[in-house]
Amino acid sequence: MKVKVGEPKIETRQRIEIGHNWTVTWKSGGKRYIVAGPKESYGRTYQIQTTIHEEREAQEYTDGSTEYSDWKEVKRDSRQVVISSW
Repeated sequence: MKVKVGEPKIETRQRIEIGHNWTVTWKSGGKRYIVAGPKESYGRTYQIQTTIHEEREAQEYTDGSTEYSDWKEVKRDSRQVVISSW
């Protein structure tokens, strides 16, 4: 029989995702062009960097085992980062 030891502990982590989130669309001569990838502007190339803050509960038991809940997203921050420039 498992018996809980104290309150669950909250574990946190941060994941960083780099994305090519820009899509540029234009028409020329009756044709439509779509380019997906990093954004280039005035000699610099940008990408979107997203930081995802997550947390989960860890519950310890008297038999020495630990059960973990699934990771849940708490907060998400996005910003432009320069990946190259000249």
